[in-house]
Amino acid sequence: MKTNAFFKFFISLVLVLGTFNSCVNDNSDFATPQVICQEPNLTVTNTLAELNVNAVGAIHQITDDMVVEGYVVSSDEQGNFFSSVSIQNLEGTAGFRLSIDRRDIYTQIKVGQKVYVKAKTLFIDGDGGDSDIALGALFGSFIGRLPDVEIDNFLFRSCESVAESSLVHTATLDAINNGLLNTLVEFDNVQFKANEVGGNYFDPNNTAGSATNRHIVDVNGNELIVRNSEFADFANKALPSGNGKIRGVLSKFNGDYQLFIRDTNDVQFTNPRQLWGFASDVTGNLTTIASLRDAFNSGTFSITDNAIIEGVITMSTQNGNLTSRNAFIQDDSGAIVIRFDSDAHSLFEGYKVRVNVKDLSLGTFAGLLQISNVTQSTSVQVLEINASMPTALTVSIDDVLSDAYQGQLVQLDNVQFTQTLVGFGGGRTLTDCTSSLPVFTSSFAGFANNTVPSGNGSITGIASNFNGAQLLIRNTNDTSGLTGVRCAQAEPFFSQDFESEPNGPDVNIAGWLNVAETGSVKWHSEAFGGNTYTEFSPYRSGDASNIGWMITPPIDMDTHTSEVLTFETAQHHFDQATLEVFISNDFDGTEAGIATATWVDAGATIATGTDSWYNFIPSGNIDLSGYTGNIYVAFKFTGNDSNASGGFFVDNIMVLGK
Repeated sequence: MKTNAFFKFFISLVLVLGTFNSCVNDNSDFATPQVICQEPNLTVTNTLAELNVNAVGAIHQITDDMVVEGYVVSSDEQGNFFSSVSIQNLEGTAGFRLSIDRRDIYTQIKVGQKVYVKAKTLFIDGDGGDSDIALGALFGSFIGRLPDVEIDNFLFRSCESVAESSLVHTATLDAINNGLLNTLVEFDNVQFKANEVGGNYFDPNNTAGSATNRHIVDVNGNELIVRNSEFADFANKALPSGNGKIRGVLSKFNGDYQLFIRDTNDVQFTNPRQLWGFASDVTGNLTTIASLRDAFNSGTFSITDNAIIEGVITMSTQNGNLTSRNAFIQDDSGAIVIRFDSDAHSLFEGYKVRVNVKDLSLGTFAGLLQISNVTQSTSVQVLEINASMPTALTVSIDDVLSDAYQGQLVQLDNVQFTQTLVGFGGGRTLTDCTSSLPVFTSSFAGFANNTVPSGNGSITGIASNFNGAQLLIRNTNDTSGLTGVRCAQAEPFFSQDFESEPNGPDVNIAGWLNVAETGSVKWHSEAFGGNTYTEFSPYRSGDASNIGWMITPPIDMDTHTSEVLTFETAQHHFDQATLEVFISNDFDGTEAGIATATWVDAGATIATGTDSWYNFIPSGNIDLSGYTGNIYVAFKFTGNDSNASGGFFVDNIMVLGK
């Protein structure tokens, strides 16, 4: 029977154990047993290069009595390799991957260990050069793992080993080729892409399987995938931001070269990050960000002057909470988004930069003003990489909701998240226990799954806008001040979101009034994109005048304190129609009483013709704390078919109190 080559040295250990001297000395010394390794009695018949010739064409079985030798360069100790061994020749000019159904291979074969492989009856495939060369068993139409009971008939451990340094091959990203597959390679003067720094080796939000592709780049913009398993011990470690050397086993899948590191010791990015791909000398007439914003507000949509702005990047892409084409820049006058013409920008938070904005465009996307089509290599010069961040402006939630500080770094005090025991990912709500502000965190942010703080205190972030004002945080340090005792936040005691209404008919909710004062049109329910709301539109009514009232049931103001009213409005095809929102404390609840009641303008923010069609705009928090008894809230549309072919939407009406 054939002896297991992997474990011969354990058998030898038992055979060579010496006996103890019958008289043990006073120091209780014992002789250290010697482990004897027995070399496999195998004769090499072919080189790895000759073996690899067999990988040409479709998957097939090796029928020759072929024995090859090589040196192991992979390791599954940290979990980034699984059930496979990568083997190369001493020169690093040829290699292959052996698939075996065995775990903890590193306990039996170390990196640098010489091994022999009997290739006869194994199946081999190189997928026509689009994948690395693999040996193993045949499972359907692909190479699979050799069963554990068969491994020792094909793989044999030598007693010889060499230092890893004698196996590694220095390469450059622009010179990668199939001859390096399954060999240990090292690349110098490389770094992870800027939009990936701040994330972990494995992205927990990855939707493409149990591994994440990160990318290293060189000075010329060449890239290489660094593939990391979710089962790697270092999966949750942060990618290093510096520059330096990276070592790993080169692989290939579907035509894409990939590097697999064994552990994070393979990544020695200890040098300062390099500023590649920026302009070296940007010139022009210095202007302020505030002047650009003013130009847009006065109707200027393109920048014809040879103007430059200078500022500090306050938020970029490295933590995953901002789209890879955007960055926020701030100077002493204000802030704005610069949007690049590709995903390859390399700006980090804390960079002080100069940007030439000549011939670029100013425009809004979902309410956020931005300078578009910026080219990093010609328009952006880095002046400093560790500039001081602007001091965060202390503002209130209502200040952010007003959009007066759009793009700027702000701090809000005495606030808290309305949700607790949930992650940051998605939409969360910040409140000062009177007003509320959306806080958006992308599911791709590195901190998306971290639990939001449950306390009250200070939060820092960027005042942004996406179809309404919102706050963006850059990392969990921005929320570290939320450690205090929570305030008693307002809760809704009256609400209507129209979700129970059928699509199309006039609104007919118990207690509500829906009145056509003039014309034939009333408020009706409308459903789109999974949301139901109410709409008034006189389109094709034929009416010369349309006035429509929608009035809530009585709302008791004696059951709560610090009451506020909130709702959302949107418009489409806006022309000359108007939407007014009123509050009455003396309305009798009847259609006839509309004309005699006292109606006070609520002072709400209502969608206008400058807002994008169908985008809901928050009303802001309307103070109702001065009212007692019952109040009514009325929504009044005024227009006609000839000059108001569009309409207004109303949704999510709430009265909150403590």
